[in-house]
Amino acid sequence: MIFFCDHAGKEMTASTACGPLANRLHNKVLRWGEGLSGRIAETGAPSSLNEDAADDLIRLLGPSEAALCSLKYAIVAPIIGEHDEVCGTISLYQKTETPFSEDDHRMLGTVAAQASKAIANARAFEQTEKTALTDPLTGLPNARYLFLQLEQEMARAIREDRPFSLLLLDIDHFKDVNDDFGHQQGDQVLKELADVFRAAVREYDIVARYGGDEFFLLLPGTPNKQAVETALRIKEAMANYHPNLGEQPDFRLQVSIGIATFPGDATETKALLAAADKAMYADKKLNRQHAQLLLTVSAGKRKDADERMAISAPAVAGASNENEQSED
Repeated sequence: MIFFCDHAGKEMTASTACGPLANRLHNKVLRWGEGLSGRIAETGAPSSLNEDAADDLIRLLGPSEAALCSLKYAIVAPIIGEHDEVCGTISLYQKTETPFSEDDHRMLGTVAAQASKAIANARAFEQTEKTALTDPLTGLPNARYLFLQLEQEMARAIREDRPFSLLLLDIDHFKDVNDDFGHQQGDQVLKELADVFRAAVREYDIVARYGGDEFFLLLPGTPNKQAVETALRIKEAMANYHPNLGEQPDFRLQVSIGIATFPGDATETKALLAAADKAMYADKKLNRQHAQLLLTVSAGKRKDADERMAISAPAVAGASNENEQSED
């Protein structure tokens, strides 16, 4: 049986089991330091030859079932990680009439050592894969991960005949943050914005950093109307976000958002990305017009300012809306 350790929860789970009791032992849990296997995991040293199997089995099966079990002897070896931490144990149990030999004991140690190397290699590979798909600054998925997920979501949407939406977010005038406060402060703001965006969407939605000050949101199973609601929620969150920029506590950031929805705006990934990009620039233009209007109002140069404010551009631009405006 192979136990793997959960150091945070101080538990060991039997992830692999074979033999006549495999179905009963699979996924059973031992507390860290309890039972023979738990103690081996705690100390990091192999067991002696032919220790009492009941020490584990009573905790795994209960006293009644363990008493009926014919397994009597046990040998246990730790699985050691690359940083000398115990990752788990290999625990073997044998019947009363056939105790383990010294050769069995040595062989178990050899197998555990090989398992330790294999696990270390697997973890290194997993970390490399994770690094390749993660933005190092924000911890968000990167563009490569986004494109992989977008292809999968497109295939799922076609197969299941359901919509999904893609949002492209671009931070307006973010260059001013880097120019006025430095790139280190700009990096900190990007980290905080990643948290703002994550908090505004569902747990299974994907927030990815595309690069620079651009982010993508992939919203599975989301029609255009709900995507617009998400975009408005993000804009509201941005309005309430206060970056810590020292001498300018009132500094605010604004985001331009483009929305593209499958299948209404596009039925291929490249076309959907292009539609979101086009819609984002349309929203950015509206944001600039709105900012200019506010400047006009504050200067008192237009008598019809209130009327123009009432008919000013919408808060977000979708690909469908942008196309309609182009046709008018």
